Amino acid sequence: MKYVIGNWKANNTLDESLQWIKIFIIELQKNQTLKKKIEQEISVVICPPFPHLYPIKQKLEGFRNIFLGAQDISSVEKGTYTGETTALNLQGLIQFAIIGHSERKKNFHENEQMTSLKLQLANKYGIKPFYCINNLDGIISPLIEFICWEPPESISSGDGKGNFKSLADILKFKKMLNLPNSHFIYGGSVNENNIKEYVVSDEIEGFLIGGASLDPYRFLHIIEHS
Repeated sequence: MKYVIGNWKANNTLDESLQWIKIFIIELQKNQTLKKKIEQEISVVICPPFPHLYPIKQKLEGFRNIFLGAQDISSVEKGTYTGETTALNLQGLIQFAIIGHSERKKNFHENEQMTSLKLQLANKYGIKPFYCINNLDGIISPLIEFICWEPPESISSGDGKGNFKSLADILKFKKMLNLPNSHFIYGGSVNENNIKEYVVSDEIEGFLIGGASLDPYRFLHIIEHS
């Protein structure tokens, strides 16, 4: 089973998100071959902004292997923390969460202590984390189910056209990780064109899609070729 994760980041109004999901569902219903492929081979995880999670969840009821994910969770569990969205808040609404994304580290100065707390809270509340790393430093535990590698030089500015890594580079990095029990996800500006280079290897078990996931047609094309 491969994973295709769409990270919308801080984009879209509610109306735009609902239009995205409307197009996604219509196109999926028209392409029963792709729908069957998702049901049998691919777990699709859609990560919209927090306020759009529940409206999108309602639209996806009844679809197999299409899940909701959060782009982040709080490092606190509950209490007097105005503005935080916690794993406790999200329990039952999402199945997955992105933790430690490079943009969180860069723009909001997240450190290892914070990401470690987030991992613990995700596990406590039954949320599977996609744990993002940029290099071999930091928290890399054999207990983490999903490792997502985001090479800093390969992260796009939002268009999904960054300097993606070669398959050889990706497999070399995975070997250095030495985490045979973790699913390995690649997140360096994957789009509908370069994904063809990566899917030839079963060593890459999924893709974290940024800018290219904002267009439902492009996202479906990526899923189709995964």
